[in-house]
Amino acid sequence: MNNFMTKRAAILYILMLVLASCGKQNKVKIILDYSGGKDKTTVVLKEIKVDREFPMDSAKLKDSGRHTFTVQTSQPRFYKLVFPGEKWIMLLAEPGERIRLKVPQEKLPFGYEVNGSPGSQSIRELGQRLYVTVHKMDSLRNLYNALPTDQKYDSDRASLDAEFRALADSQHRESIRFVLSHYNSLASIYALYQKYDDSTWVFYSAKDLQYFKIAGDSLSKRYPHSDEVKALRAHFNRLMNQRQRLLLTTLAQKKSIGFPDLRLPNVSSDTIRLSSLTGKVILVSFWRSDLPGCLVQNREFVELYKRFEKKGLRIYQVSLDPDRPKWAAFVLDAGYPWISVWGGPFETSLAARLYNVQQLPSEYIINKDGEIVAVNPDPDNLAAIIAPLLR
Repeated sequence: MNNFMTKRAAILYILMLVLASCGKQNKVKIILDYSGGKDKTTVVLKEIKVDREFPMDSAKLKDSGRHTFTVQTSQPRFYKLVFPGEKWIMLLAEPGERIRLKVPQEKLPFGYEVNGSPGSQSIRELGQRLYVTVHKMDSLRNLYNALPTDQKYDSDRASLDAEFRALADSQHRESIRFVLSHYNSLASIYALYQKYDDSTWVFYSAKDLQYFKIAGDSLSKRYPHSDEVKALRAHFNRLMNQRQRLLLTTLAQKKSIGFPDLRLPNVSSDTIRLSSLTGKVILVSFWRSDLPGCLVQNREFVELYKRFEKKGLRIYQVSLDPDRPKWAAFVLDAGYPWISVWGGPFETSLAARLYNVQQLPSEYIINKDGEIVAVNPDPDNLAAIIAPLLR
Protein backbone atom coordinates (compact mmCIF):
# COMPACT_ATOMS: atom_id res chain seq x y z
CA MET A 1 0.00 0.00 0.00
CA ASN A 2 2.77 2.41 0.94
CA ASN A 3 4.60 1.46 -2.27
CA PHE A 4 1.46 2.24 -4.30
CA MET A 5 1.06 5.63 -2.60
CA THR A 6 4.72 6.41 -3.24
CA LYS A 7 4.33 5.63 -6.96
CA ARG A 8 1.13 7.68 -7.14
CA ALA A 9 2.82 10.64 -5.48
CA ALA A 10 5.73 10.36 -7.92
CA ILE A 11 3.36 10.35 -10.90
CA LEU A 12 1.50 13.39 -9.59
CA TYR A 13 4.77 15.20 -9.01
CA ILE A 14 5.96 14.46 -12.55
CA LEU A 15 2.59 15.56 -13.93
CA MET A 16 2.82 18.83 -12.02
CA LEU A 17 6.32 19.41 -13.40
CA VAL A 18 5.09 18.75 -16.95
CA LEU A 19 2.16 21.14 -16.52
CA ALA A 20 4.43 23.79 -15.06
CA SER A 21 6.85 23.33 -17.94
CA CYS A 22 4.02 23.63 -20.48
CA GLY A 23 2.86 26.79 -18.78
CA LYS A 24 6.29 28.31 -19.11
CA GLN A 25 6.55 27.25 -22.74
CA ASN A 26 3.27 29.04 -23.52
CA LYS A 27 4.50 32.32 -22.07
CA VAL A 28 6.61 35.09 -23.53
CA LYS A 29 8.40 37.50 -21.24
CA ILE A 30 9.46 40.87 -22.64
CA ILE A 31 11.99 42.44 -20.28
CA LEU A 32 12.32 46.12 -21.13
CA ASP A 33 15.27 48.23 -19.94
CA TYR A 34 14.38 51.78 -20.95
CA SER A 35 16.52 54.89 -20.51
CA GLY A 36 16.48 58.54 -21.45
CA GLY A 37 12.74 59.16 -21.38
CA LYS A 38 10.68 61.52 -19.27
CA ASP A 39 9.30 60.55 -15.88
CA LYS A 40 6.18 58.37 -16.06
CA THR A 41 6.69 57.55 -19.75
CA THR A 42 3.85 55.30 -20.92
CA VAL A 43 4.82 52.26 -22.99
CA VAL A 44 2.03 50.24 -24.61
CA LEU A 45 2.28 46.59 -25.68
CA LYS A 46 0.12 45.65 -28.67
CA GLU A 47 -0.49 42.36 -30.46
CA ILE A 48 -0.46 42.54 -34.27
CA LYS A 49 -2.98 40.31 -36.04
CA VAL A 50 -2.76 40.54 -39.84
CA ASP A 51 -4.04 44.10 -40.39
CA ARG A 52 -5.15 45.09 -36.89
CA GLU A 53 -3.52 45.99 -33.59
CA PHE A 54 -4.84 45.05 -30.16
CA PRO A 55 -3.59 46.80 -26.98
CA MET A 56 -2.65 44.15 -24.42
CA ASP A 57 -0.83 45.92 -21.60
CA SER A 58 0.83 49.19 -20.66
CA ALA A 59 3.32 50.48 -18.12
CA LYS A 60 4.44 53.85 -16.80
CA LEU A 61 8.21 54.09 -16.52
CA LYS A 62 10.55 56.55 -14.91
CA ASP A 63 13.18 58.33 -16.99
CA SER A 64 15.24 55.17 -16.58
CA GLY A 65 13.36 52.05 -15.63
CA ARG A 66 12.59 48.41 -16.21
CA HIS A 67 9.37 46.56 -16.75
CA THR A 68 8.48 43.00 -17.66
CA PHE A 69 5.51 42.26 -19.90
CA THR A 70 4.16 38.70 -19.86
CA VAL A 71 1.87 37.31 -22.57
CA GLN A 72 0.33 33.92 -23.15
CA THR A 73 0.78 32.36 -26.59
CA SER A 74 1.12 28.88 -28.04
CA GLN A 75 2.50 29.99 -31.41
CA PRO A 76 4.78 32.71 -32.83
CA ARG A 77 3.19 36.15 -32.82
CA PHE A 78 4.01 39.72 -33.73
CA TYR A 79 3.98 42.33 -30.98
CA LYS A 80 4.63 46.05 -30.96
CA LEU A 81 5.98 48.17 -28.13
CA VAL A 82 4.79 51.75 -28.62
CA PHE A 83 6.72 54.66 -27.10
CA PRO A 84 5.92 58.40 -26.99
CA GLY A 85 6.48 60.36 -30.19
CA GLU A 86 4.93 57.65 -32.40
CA LYS A 87 8.06 55.53 -32.08
CA TRP A 88 7.75 51.79 -31.79
CA ILE A 89 9.57 48.46 -31.78
CA MET A 90 8.25 45.38 -33.60
CA LEU A 91 8.85 41.96 -32.07
CA LEU A 92 8.41 38.43 -33.36
CA ALA A 93 8.07 36.26 -30.27
CA GLU A 94 8.19 32.46 -30.03
CA PRO A 95 6.50 30.68 -27.10
CA GLY A 96 8.89 30.29 -24.17
CA GLU A 97 11.17 33.18 -25.14
CA ARG A 98 12.58 35.70 -22.66
CA ILE A 99 13.14 38.76 -24.81
CA ARG A 100 15.52 41.31 -23.33
CA LEU A 101 15.34 44.82 -24.77
CA LYS A 102 17.78 47.60 -24.02
CA VAL A 103 16.17 50.77 -25.37
CA PRO A 104 17.83 54.20 -25.19
CA GLN A 105 15.04 56.68 -25.96
CA GLU A 106 17.26 58.89 -28.12
CA LYS A 107 18.21 55.97 -30.39
CA LEU A 108 14.72 54.88 -31.36
CA PRO A 109 13.39 53.55 -33.70
CA PHE A 110 16.18 51.05 -34.44
CA GLY A 111 19.11 51.87 -32.16
CA TYR A 112 18.10 49.34 -29.54
CA GLU A 113 19.45 45.94 -28.50
CA VAL A 114 17.41 42.75 -28.48
CA ASN A 115 18.46 39.37 -27.11
CA GLY A 116 16.73 36.05 -26.55
CA SER A 117 14.60 36.19 -29.68
CA PRO A 118 16.05 35.37 -33.13
CA GLY A 119 12.81 36.45 -34.85
CA SER A 120 12.82 39.83 -33.12
CA GLN A 121 16.49 40.30 -34.02
CA SER A 122 15.63 39.63 -37.69
CA ILE A 123 12.80 42.14 -37.54
CA ARG A 124 15.14 44.78 -36.12
CA GLU A 125 17.71 44.18 -38.87
CA LEU A 126 15.04 44.35 -41.59
CA GLY A 127 13.61 47.57 -40.20
CA GLN A 128 17.00 49.18 -39.76
CA ARG A 129 18.08 48.37 -43.33
CA LEU A 130 14.89 49.83 -44.79
CA TYR A 131 15.14 52.88 -42.52
CA VAL A 132 18.65 53.64 -43.81
CA THR A 133 17.55 53.14 -47.42
CA VAL A 134 14.55 55.46 -47.07
CA HIS A 135 16.71 58.10 -45.38
CA LYS A 136 19.18 58.01 -48.28
CA MET A 137 16.33 58.16 -50.81
CA ASP A 138 14.88 61.21 -49.10
CA SER A 139 18.28 62.91 -49.20
CA LEU A 140 18.64 62.22 -52.92
CA ARG A 141 15.12 63.49 -53.57
CA ASN A 142 15.87 66.72 -51.71
CA LEU A 143 19.09 67.22 -53.69
CA TYR A 144 17.21 66.62 -56.92
CA ASN A 145 14.42 69.07 -56.07
CA ALA A 146 16.99 71.71 -55.09
CA LEU A 147 18.61 71.69 -58.54
CA PRO A 148 17.70 74.59 -60.87
CA THR A 149 15.47 73.65 -63.80
CA ASP A 150 18.12 74.74 -66.30
CA GLN A 151 19.03 72.00 -68.79
CA LYS A 152 22.72 72.26 -67.88
CA TYR A 153 21.85 70.37 -64.69
CA ASP A 154 20.36 67.42 -66.60
CA SER A 155 23.46 65.29 -66.04
CA ASP A 156 23.26 65.95 -62.30
CA ARG A 157 19.61 64.93 -62.31
CA ALA A 158 20.38 61.78 -64.26
CA SER A 159 23.17 60.90 -61.81
CA LEU A 160 20.89 61.37 -58.80
CA ASP A 161 18.16 59.34 -60.47
CA ALA A 162 20.59 56.49 -61.19
CA GLU A 163 21.74 56.54 -57.57
CA PHE A 164 18.10 56.46 -56.42
CA ARG A 165 17.38 53.41 -58.61
CA ALA A 166 20.52 51.67 -57.37
CA LEU A 167 19.35 52.10 -53.78
CA ALA A 168 15.95 50.58 -54.58
CA ASP A 169 17.57 47.68 -56.46
CA SER A 170 19.93 46.98 -53.57
CA GLN A 171 17.09 47.02 -51.04
CA HIS A 172 15.07 44.68 -53.25
CA ARG A 173 17.98 42.22 -53.63
CA GLU A 174 18.68 42.17 -49.89
CA SER A 175 15.00 41.57 -49.15
CA ILE A 176 14.91 38.66 -51.61
CA ARG A 177 18.03 37.21 -49.99
CA PHE A 178 16.40 37.47 -46.58
CA VAL A 179 13.19 35.71 -47.66
CA LEU A 180 15.10 32.87 -49.31
CA SER A 181 17.18 32.30 -46.18
CA HIS A 182 14.32 32.74 -43.66
CA TYR A 183 11.37 31.12 -45.44
CA ASN A 184 10.68 28.97 -42.34
CA SER A 185 10.29 32.06 -40.14
CA LEU A 186 7.36 34.45 -39.87
CA ALA A 187 9.99 37.18 -40.25
CA SER A 188 9.82 36.47 -44.00
CA ILE A 189 6.21 37.77 -43.96
CA TYR A 190 7.42 41.00 -42.39
CA ALA A 191 10.01 41.31 -45.18
CA LEU A 192 7.47 40.63 -47.94
CA TYR A 193 5.19 43.45 -46.77
CA GLN A 194 7.74 46.19 -46.17
CA LYS A 195 7.10 49.61 -47.76
CA TYR A 196 9.21 52.64 -48.61
CA ASP A 197 6.19 54.82 -47.87
CA ASP A 198 2.42 54.43 -47.46
CA SER A 199 1.94 53.29 -51.06
CA THR A 200 5.27 51.94 -52.40
CA TRP A 201 6.18 48.32 -51.69
CA VAL A 202 9.67 46.81 -51.72
CA PHE A 203 8.22 43.70 -53.41
CA TYR A 204 6.11 45.05 -56.26
CA SER A 205 6.57 43.16 -59.54
CA ALA A 206 4.88 40.07 -60.96
CA LYS A 207 8.19 38.23 -60.63
CA ASP A 208 8.08 38.78 -56.87
CA LEU A 209 5.06 36.49 -56.58
CA GLN A 210 7.43 33.52 -56.45
CA TYR A 211 8.79 34.69 -53.09
CA PHE A 212 5.27 34.95 -51.65
CA LYS A 213 4.70 31.37 -52.78
CA ILE A 214 7.99 30.04 -51.38
CA ALA A 215 7.34 31.56 -47.97
CA GLY A 216 3.64 30.67 -47.97
CA ASP A 217 4.20 27.00 -48.87
CA SER A 218 6.92 26.55 -46.24
CA LEU A 219 5.17 28.41 -43.43
CA SER A 220 1.81 26.71 -44.01
CA LYS A 221 3.45 23.37 -43.23
CA ARG A 222 5.17 24.65 -40.11
CA TYR A 223 2.43 26.95 -38.80
CA PRO A 224 -0.84 25.69 -40.34
CA HIS A 225 -3.01 27.55 -37.80
CA SER A 226 -1.26 30.93 -38.01
CA ASP A 227 -3.57 33.77 -39.07
CA GLU A 228 -0.60 35.57 -40.64
CA VAL A 229 0.28 32.56 -42.78
CA LYS A 230 -3.33 32.08 -43.85
CA ALA A 231 -3.50 35.75 -44.84
CA LEU A 232 -0.26 35.44 -46.83
CA ARG A 233 -1.59 32.43 -48.73
CA ALA A 234 -4.91 34.14 -49.42
CA HIS A 235 -3.10 37.26 -50.69
CA PHE A 236 -0.95 35.16 -53.01
CA ASN A 237 -3.99 33.33 -54.39
CA ARG A 238 -5.77 36.64 -55.06
CA LEU A 239 -2.78 37.99 -56.95
CA MET A 240 -2.44 34.81 -59.00
CA ASN A 241 -6.15 34.78 -59.89
CA GLN A 242 -5.95 38.43 -60.84
CA ARG A 243 -2.90 37.80 -63.00
CA GLN A 244 -4.63 34.87 -64.71
CA ARG A 245 -7.65 37.04 -65.56
CA LEU A 246 -5.36 39.69 -67.01
CA LEU A 247 -3.55 37.13 -69.14
CA LEU A 248 -6.85 35.82 -70.49
CA THR A 249 -7.99 39.37 -71.22
CA THR A 250 -4.75 40.06 -73.05
CA LEU A 251 -5.12 36.96 -75.20
CA ALA A 252 -8.68 37.95 -76.11
CA GLN A 253 -7.66 41.50 -76.98
CA LYS A 254 -4.74 40.42 -79.14
CA LYS A 255 -7.20 38.85 -81.57
CA SER A 256 -8.58 42.27 -82.42
CA ILE A 257 -6.10 45.08 -81.74
CA GLY A 258 -2.78 43.35 -81.09
CA PHE A 259 -2.06 45.12 -77.80
CA PRO A 260 -3.64 45.14 -74.32
CA ASP A 261 -6.33 47.79 -74.29
CA LEU A 262 -6.65 50.29 -71.44
CA ARG A 263 -9.70 52.25 -70.29
CA LEU A 264 -8.52 54.87 -67.81
CA PRO A 265 -9.74 58.25 -66.49
CA ASN A 266 -8.08 61.55 -67.38
CA VAL A 267 -7.89 64.61 -65.13
CA SER A 268 -11.53 65.40 -65.96
CA SER A 269 -12.58 61.83 -65.04
CA ASP A 270 -13.46 61.08 -68.68
CA THR A 271 -12.55 57.51 -69.67
CA ILE A 272 -10.02 57.40 -72.51
CA ARG A 273 -9.46 54.11 -74.33
CA LEU A 274 -6.01 53.33 -75.66
CA SER A 275 -7.64 51.50 -78.58
CA SER A 276 -9.24 54.80 -79.67
CA LEU A 277 -5.78 55.70 -81.02
CA THR A 278 -5.57 52.63 -83.27
CA GLY A 279 -4.12 53.56 -86.66
CA LYS A 280 -1.71 56.06 -85.13
CA VAL A 281 1.82 55.48 -83.86
CA ILE A 282 1.37 55.35 -80.08
CA LEU A 283 3.91 55.88 -77.34
CA VAL A 284 2.49 54.34 -74.15
CA SER A 285 4.31 55.76 -71.14
CA PHE A 286 4.08 54.67 -67.49
CA TRP A 287 5.38 57.16 -64.92
CA ARG A 288 5.02 58.84 -61.52
CA SER A 289 5.10 62.57 -60.93
CA ASP A 290 7.40 62.28 -57.89
CA LEU A 291 10.21 60.36 -59.62
CA PRO A 292 13.08 62.50 -60.94
CA GLY A 293 13.75 60.28 -63.96
CA CYS A 294 10.15 60.54 -65.09
CA LEU A 295 10.18 64.35 -64.96
CA VAL A 296 13.36 64.53 -67.02
CA GLN A 297 11.85 62.18 -69.56
CA ASN A 298 8.62 64.18 -69.78
CA ARG A 299 10.56 67.27 -70.71
CA GLU A 300 12.09 65.29 -73.58
CA PHE A 301 8.64 64.04 -74.57
CA VAL A 302 7.48 67.64 -74.99
CA GLU A 303 10.05 68.18 -77.75
CA LEU A 304 9.33 64.78 -79.28
CA TYR A 305 5.59 65.49 -79.36
CA LYS A 306 6.05 68.92 -80.95
CA ARG A 307 8.17 67.32 -83.65
CA PHE A 308 5.93 64.37 -84.55
CA GLU A 309 2.34 65.11 -83.47
CA LYS A 310 1.22 66.42 -86.88
CA LYS A 311 2.75 63.36 -88.52
CA GLY A 312 0.59 61.01 -86.47
CA LEU A 313 2.34 60.39 -83.14
CA ARG A 314 0.17 60.08 -80.05
CA ILE A 315 1.32 59.75 -76.43
CA TYR A 316 -0.89 57.89 -73.97
CA GLN A 317 0.70 58.49 -70.58
CA VAL A 318 -0.41 56.40 -67.61
CA SER A 319 0.29 57.76 -64.14
CA LEU A 320 0.95 55.27 -61.36
CA ASP A 321 0.91 57.97 -58.67
CA PRO A 322 -0.55 56.90 -55.31
CA ASP A 323 -2.47 60.18 -54.91
CA ARG A 324 -4.86 60.90 -57.79
CA PRO A 325 -5.73 64.52 -56.84
CA LYS A 326 -2.06 65.46 -56.52
CA TRP A 327 -1.33 63.85 -59.88
CA ALA A 328 -4.20 65.74 -61.54
CA ALA A 329 -3.03 69.05 -60.08
CA PHE A 330 0.52 68.37 -61.24
CA VAL A 331 -0.56 67.51 -64.81
CA LEU A 332 -2.80 70.56 -65.09
CA ASP A 333 0.01 72.80 -63.85
CA ALA A 334 2.55 71.20 -66.22
CA GLY A 335 0.21 71.56 -69.21
CA TYR A 336 1.33 68.38 -70.96
CA PRO A 337 -0.16 68.32 -74.49
CA TRP A 338 -0.72 64.56 -74.73
CA ILE A 339 -3.31 62.20 -73.22
CA SER A 340 -2.72 61.85 -69.47
CA VAL A 341 -4.63 59.18 -67.55
CA TRP A 342 -4.42 57.65 -64.11
CA GLY A 343 -3.86 53.90 -63.67
CA GLY A 344 -3.83 53.69 -59.87
CA PRO A 345 -0.89 53.16 -57.47
CA PHE A 346 2.02 51.19 -58.92
CA GLU A 347 1.72 48.20 -56.61
CA THR A 348 -2.01 47.62 -57.27
CA SER A 349 -2.35 48.94 -60.84
CA LEU A 350 -4.05 46.52 -63.23
CA ALA A 351 -2.74 48.58 -66.15
CA ALA A 352 0.84 48.15 -64.95
CA ARG A 353 0.39 44.41 -64.56
CA LEU A 354 -1.28 44.11 -67.93
CA TYR A 355 1.86 45.59 -69.51
CA ASN A 356 4.19 43.84 -67.04
CA VAL A 357 5.71 47.14 -65.94
CA GLN A 358 8.81 46.40 -63.87
CA GLN A 359 10.26 49.90 -63.50
CA LEU A 360 9.39 53.55 -63.86
CA PRO A 361 9.51 55.15 -66.28
CA SER A 362 8.57 52.45 -68.84
CA GLU A 363 7.62 52.93 -72.51
CA TYR A 364 5.97 50.86 -75.22
CA ILE A 365 5.81 51.85 -78.90
CA ILE A 366 2.84 50.62 -80.94
CA ASN A 367 2.87 50.93 -84.73
CA LYS A 368 -0.08 51.78 -87.02
CA ASP A 369 -0.98 48.09 -87.32
CA GLY A 370 -1.42 47.82 -83.55
CA GLU A 371 1.79 45.89 -82.93
CA ILE A 372 4.09 46.55 -79.98
CA VAL A 373 7.41 47.09 -81.75
CA ALA A 374 9.60 48.38 -78.89
CA VAL A 375 9.69 48.10 -75.10
CA ASN A 376 11.74 50.56 -73.04
CA PRO A 377 13.76 51.83 -76.01
CA ASP A 378 16.93 53.85 -75.46
CA PRO A 379 15.74 57.47 -74.90
CA ASP A 380 18.52 58.72 -77.18
CA ASN A 381 17.16 56.59 -80.06
CA LEU A 382 13.46 57.26 -79.47
CA ALA A 383 13.05 59.71 -82.35
CA ALA A 384 14.99 57.42 -84.68
CA ILE A 385 12.63 54.54 -83.85
CA ILE A 386 9.42 56.57 -84.20
CA ALA A 387 10.22 58.53 -87.39
CA PRO A 388 10.15 55.53 -89.80
CA LEU A 389 6.88 54.28 -88.29
CA LEU A 390 5.11 57.53 -89.21
CA ARG A 391 5.77 57.21 -92.96
